[in-house]
Amino acid sequence: MMIDPQGKPYEVTVVDSIGSPAFEQAAIKALDQMSFEPAKRGTTPIDSSFTFKMYFSRYSLATGARAPFVAAYRKFVKAIQAGDQAAADEQLAKMDVANLYEEAFRSYSKYFYDAKWGTEAEQLRDLQRAVAGENSAHYLPKDAFTTALSGKFLLEVKANDFGRALHTWQTLERLAPKEIRAQYSQTVDALNQLRNSDKAVALSTRIDRGTTWHGYLFKNRFSVAVTNGAVAEIKLRCEKQYLFFKYDPALQYSVSSKSGPCGIEVVGTPGTTFDLIQS
Repeated sequence: MMIDPQGKPYEVTVVDSIGSPAFEQAAIKALDQMSFEPAKRGTTPIDSSFTFKMYFSRYSLATGARAPFVAAYRKFVKAIQAGDQAAADEQLAKMDVANLYEEAFRSYSKYFYDAKWGTEAEQLRDLQRAVAGENSAHYLPKDAFTTALSGKFLLEVKANDFGRALHTWQTLERLAPKEIRAQYSQTVDALNQLRNSDKAVALSTRIDRGTTWHGYLFKNRFSVAVTNGAVAEIKLRCEKQYLFFKYDPALQYSVSSKSGPCGIEVVGTPGTTFDLIQS
C-alpha cells in the first residue's frame, strides 16, 4: 500500500495470501479503519510505500504444529530422502494445514520434494510460502529459515528476477552465517554492477494470481512486452512516490532514482505472459 501524508492508506493491493479471497477482501476493508505514522522528509510528512502483513485466527494464534501433522511430516521427509515418491505422495495428502507453522513446514518440505520430482517454478513457490514474507525465523527454525532464504535467492537469480533476489538478500545477509554471506557475495556484487550498467535484462513471467503480478524493479527504466494475453496498466509503489501508467507496448517507462526502491504491479487478464525488460 501507499501511506499518504495524513497517515491513511491508499492504492492497497494483496501481494500474497494463503487464505481465501474472502480473507483478502476483509484485510483490505480493515485498512479503511486504520491509520499509520507517515514517513517524513526532514519534518515534512510525505507519501511512502508500506507492506503490512495481516493474520487471521478463529481462536488464539497457534504456537506450533499439531501432533498428527508432525507425524505425517516426518514420514513425508523420510520418503523424500528414500526417493520413494509414492510414499511421499501418500503422506503429503495427510498433511492438512491448520495454522501458519504447518503451512511453513509443509512448504519447506515440499521444496525438497519438488527438487526431486518437480520444477524450479514449483520450488520457488514452495520457498515463498515457507518464508511467508517474514524477516526473521518465526514459523521455521533459524537453520531451516536460512536454508529457505538461500534457495529462494538462488532460484530468483536463475530466473532473472534480480529485483526480487536483492530484496531476498536484504533479509538473508542479516541472518545468514558468515560462510553463506561470503559464498553469495560475488553474486550480489555482480547484480549490483549489472543494475548500474546499461545492459538490458529480461524477466519472463506471467499473471498467475488473479489479474495482477507483483515484483520489484531492478532498474529505473523498463518496458513490458506481452507474449500472450493483455496488460491494462502498471503501478509502481515506490519508497517515496506512487506512479501509475496506462500500458503502452511502444513505451519505455522511467522512474527517478529519488523515488527510492519500487515495487511493481502489472494488471492484466489472468494467465497473461510477458517479458519485463529493464535497462
